[in-house]
Amino acid sequence: MLRKIIQNSYTANVFILSLFIFSIIFQSNILFILFLIFLIFFVLKYSIKANLSSIIIIIITILPFLDLTKQLYPKVIYLIGTEFYLGGIIKDILAIYLYILFLVFAIFNKIKIEEKNILIFSFAYFFWSIISMIRSPNLSIGLWGVRNYIEFYSIFLFFILIHNIKINIKNYLFPFILILFNIILLGLIRYFINPSFLYLVPEILNIDQTNPFFEEFKIRRLTAASLNSNEVGILISLGIISIIGYTSKKKFYYLKYIILLASIFSLFLTMSRSAWIGLMLAALVLLIKAKRKIISASIILIFVLLMLLNPIFQYRFYLIEQGDPRFINWGIAFKEILSNYKYLLIGKGAGIIGNKFSIADGFSTLDNFYLHLWYEQGLIGIFIFLTFVINIITLYKRKLKESENFIYPISLLVCLLISNLFSPTLITPWGQAIFWLLGSLAKGNI
Repeated sequence: MLRKIIQNSYTANVFILSLFIFSIIFQSNILFILFLIFLIFFVLKYSIKANLSSIIIIIITILPFLDLTKQLYPKVIYLIGTEFYLGGIIKDILAIYLYILFLVFAIFNKIKIEEKNILIFSFAYFFWSIISMIRSPNLSIGLWGVRNYIEFYSIFLFFILIHNIKINIKNYLFPFILILFNIILLGLIRYFINPSFLYLVPEILNIDQTNPFFEEFKIRRLTAASLNSNEVGILISLGIISIIGYTSKKKFYYLKYIILLASIFSLFLTMSRSAWIGLMLAALVLLIKAKRKIISASIILIFVLLMLLNPIFQYRFYLIEQGDPRFINWGIAFKEILSNYKYLLIGKGAGIIGNKFSIADGFSTLDNFYLHLWYEQGLIGIFIFLTFVINIITLYKRKLKESENFIYPISLLVCLLISNLFSPTLITPWGQAIFWLLGSLAKGNI
C-alpha cells in the first residue's frame, strides 16, 4: 500500500496532509515526525525526478494549515533576534529550498524567455519589493514584510523560465479540492460540535465578532484551523471553482454535487463578503466563457444571488453605516498616504502595517491587498503589480483560443484578485503561492 502511495502524486498529497492534520488532532509527536519525514522524502524524490509540479502542489496544499503546528509546539523560537513558530520555520525552509532548486535548475537547464512583458514586470515587482524592504525603518520588520509579497516568487520563475508546463487541469485543481474538503470538515466540526476544536487561543479569528451586526443577529462565523472567516471563505470559493472544472469518473458524479452544495452552505456560514463577491464574479467568467460546466456555474450564481436577497446577507453589505472597522482603517490609511507625496509615490516601506494594532492607533491589516500594497510600496508598486496582472490575463485570453480548459485557472485568479479588495489574502503564504502558480499557468500548454 505504501508503494502505491509513493508512486501516485495524488495519494502522496492526501497522505502528507492527512498525516499532518491527524498529528495535530491527536497531539501526536510521532505522527508529526512521520509527516516531516515523508514531506522531506517526497520533496527530494520529486526534485531528483525534476517533477517540479508535484513539489509545488504539495507545498501549496499544506501551506494553509501549517500554523496549526502551534497546537503541538506553542513555544516561540528565537532566531537572529526574531520570533518564529515551528510552522513558520517549515514554511520558510520550503520557500528557501524552492529558490535554491530554481538556481540549480537554472544552471543546468536552458532558460527559455518567451513572455518578456510578464517576466519584466514580475522582476520589477520583485525588485521594487526588495527596495521597499530596504526603505523600512527596521531591517527585520522589512524582511518580515517583504516575505508577504515575494517569498514564493520562485514558483513563477520555475514555470516561466525553466519548466515547459504540460497542463493537466486535473493536476492543478486537485489541491484546491483537497484543501476545501479539509477546511469544510474542520470548520463544520468547530461550528456545530466543538467551538474550541483546533482553536488557537492566542489567535483572534473573529476580531469583528463584537460588531453590532453579529450581536443583533446572533451570528457566529465559520472558521477553520488557524484561518479566519474571510480566509476560509476564499479557500472555499477556490475549491468550488475547482470542483466545477474537475473531471471525475461517473461513479463520483453525484458525490461531486453533494460536495458542491456542502461547500456553498459552508461559504454562507463564513459571512465573508469578499469571498461571496469573488466567487460570484469568477462564476460569471465561467458562465460567459465555458462551453461546458454551465449548469454548475449557473447553480453558483443562483445560490449567490439568493444569498444576497436574504435580509441577513443584504444587511451584511451595509456595515459601512455601522462603523465597520475595515472602512475606518481605510480612512486612516488614506489620510496617512496623502499626507506626504513620498508616501503617495513610493510608500512607507515593507512590514510597516504589521506594527499597528488597534483602530485607534491604526491597523494590523487593511482588509484590502491593493491599499496594503499602496501603503507600503506606493503608487509605483501598485502600477507594477496591476500591469503584471493585466499581462497575465491578456496571455490567458490568448490561451483560451487553444483550449477552453484555461477558463478554470482564469476563474481562480479572478476570484483571488477580486476577493482581495476586501481581504488581503495575497499577503498570506498560501495566498501568494497560489497567485504565483496561477500566474505561471498562463504559459502552459494543454
